[in-house]
Amino acid sequence: MQITMKMAHDEDQAHRETAVHLLQYLASTMGEEICQCFIVPEIRSLCIESSPSVRIAVSKALLSISKIVKPIFFSQNIYPLYKELSSDREDSVRKACAEQVSGISEVAPNVHKETDLRELYYTFIKDKTSKLVRGTAYQSVG
Repeated sequence: MQITMKMAHDEDQAHRETAVHLLQYLASTMGEEICQCFIVPEIRSLCIESSPSVRIAVSKALLSISKIVKPIFFSQNIYPLYKELSSDREDSVRKACAEQVSGISEVAPNVHKETDLRELYYTFIKDKTSKLVRGTAYQSVG
């Protein structure tokens, strides 16, 4: 775990991206408490990364991490990260979020499904700058 944490703060973008994948794997093997206390804060710090490929890896990792944590923790910590990445300036990051929208809706509490998630999905479908995001949104649900 210590090596992964060092990689998450390395200057090399490839190391940070690998750290996201390792954190995702560790989350599934370490369990809920370790995930909530150590892994999610690291994922949160990588969410604001300048590299789009790291943010893409984070957006893809959020779904598997969401399946491990409690619903209230998901609502307070994971879902805001997903929403933030869903409005990213890079098309590729928004596309990665659009790929995850149906999976996120499966683990999200009903309060998110009824309002935020539906609006977020419509935002993907109506994306003015990227045909790729729109197409991915249609594919992920339909």
